Order: sequence, then C-alpha cells, then structure tokens
Amino acid sequence: MYDATEAFWSQMYHANKMKQQAYSLCFAEPGHVDRKGTLAGAMVLGGSDTRLHTTPMVYAELMSKRGKFHLHLEKVYLQETRFDGDTININPPISSDLTTLNNVQIFEEALNNKGPVILDSGTTATYLTKTLERHFVNVFNDLVSEDIMEMAGNSRGVQKTYELTLRQLYQLPTIVFMIKAWQPPNSDDDNAKHDLSEKTHIPGMVGSDMDPRHAGHSILLRMPAQNYMARVHDDDMEEVDLTDLDSTATYNFHVFFTKQAGHGGVLGANVMQGHDILFDMDNQRIGFAESTCEYEVLADDEEDS
Repeated sequence: MYDATEAFWSQMYHANKMKQQAYSLCFAEPGHVDRKGTLAGAMVLGGSDTRLHTTPMVYAELMSKRGKFHLHLEKVYLQETRFDGDTININPPISSDLTTLNNVQIFEEALNNKGPVILDSGTTATYLTKTLERHFVNVFNDLVSEDIMEMAGNSRGVQKTYELTLRQLYQLPTIVFMIKAWQPPNSDDDNAKHDLSEKTHIPGMVGSDMDPRHAGHSILLRMPAQNYMARVHDDDMEEVDLTDLDSTATYNFHVFFTKQAGHGGVLGANVMQGHDILFDMDNQRIGFAESTCEYEVLADDEEDS
C-alpha cells in the first residue's frame, strides 16, 4: 500500500477502477481477538467515506514524493484525562486551545531525529527518538496518579509492564502529536491569513491565539492510552468486557524511544487506530478524522439502501 507504481491502489488506478490516486485505512479496536478472524475496521479505495468520521478531516503535508509516507513532527504533548466518579472522558475533545496540553519540551529538529518520521501501518508500535524519552517520562509521571504507578510496581517511566483496571487505563494521559499541516497549492500568506479564523476553529487544527508560529499550519493527532498500552492477551484469547471498568489486565507500553540520531521515527498502527486516514497522493496530503472505524455501520447502510 505504499506510494509506488506496483502498490495495489496504484494498479487499481491505472486499470481505471479508481478516479483518484487515494485510499483510506480505518483501524478499529474490537476489544478481543479470535483465531478465526476479527473485524478490525475498514479500507476504502479511491478516497474516504465520511460516514465513518466523528470529527472533520484535517490534513498533514505528505513530505515525500514516492515511497514511504513522511510527515514532519513539530511537537509532542501529553493531555490529562478528566475523571469524575464512574464517568471517564475516554476521548477528550481535540481543541484549538493548547492550554489543555502539556508540552514535552524538545527541539523540533531533534524530534524529527535528522531523518524522516514515517506513518506506517505495517509497524504495530510507535518508535521515536531516544532524545525524547527523559522529557516524556518527566511529564508523563507528573500526570499519572500514585495508585496507577503502584500497579506498575512503583516503576517510573515507560516501557514497563502494568497491571491495570480499565478504569485506570482510561485515566492515563493522552499523547498528542502536532504535525505540519497541508496547505493548498498556490495559496500565498495573505490568502492564508484571510481564512485562518475559520481553519483554527476546526477540531484538530492548531489555534491562532496560543501559538502564532503554528496557527492554521499544524494539526493535532491524538493517541489515547488504549492505543499506546497494548494488552497482553491470555492463551485462551478471552474477550475483553469494555463495560467492566474494574476488570484487570496486563499491559505493555508500546511507544518506544529507541531511534538513534539520523534514523527518524515511526508513527505506527497504534497511532493510526481510531482514525480514518486518507492517503491522498494526488494532492500530496494525508487526512486524519477520528472514527470508531465500525465497518458494520457502512454495511448496515448498504443493506438499508
């Protein structure tokens, strides 16, 4: 599925089965696995299906012309998850207000690690520069409650094994990536300023009042705890009851800070999960819209029609 003439989508386009050089992937989290197969989302050839979207689609600039999908990572934030009794806001809204985000301080050049940061569905976890780890851990620990840290055996930091209830899992911080946005071709700075107020009120688009350097020129991509904490499945591969907040399971942290200088980074399938992602080669952009990625919704609509 990468950007090459031999890719499946490219063959479909050149065989006149698609009008656009584009496709979308939408990875769901079904909560269980089955040896016979598990519904895990939807793929659309030729574009994307807005019926899957729960937020407007925002677009990152596709940095590479051919090959792998390169993005420019500008900042990494951690967002605290709000919790009130049994009410957990699992998906805090993506807002233009950056005051709700805790910046993991690191220079932009170092964040991109002097190499390409790629979006890669073929890599299950996410791999970032080693330089980020200390800064990330400090902010992460400040946002995680003591009882959750105790469940990890008082281990500070990431890449640990956690025994957590779903209630505790949902209370872990959300990772938010700021990525360079796609700009329409031939749009000069004056035109960009005119539509800035409209663009910065779109969920997922960076607001103008908080960071003028990135206003309207950056998008926010959210990665909640259920994406970066990978559940260690038992041998019997039992189903997870996502309504039982007190059920306990073992989780491993699946964001790794192992990339050495010059080796870029990888935003893997766990970052992509919960989004409908449009790979639009015609316009050199990648679109992101939050989604449950429930294929059944599309199938039911087709049956009704």
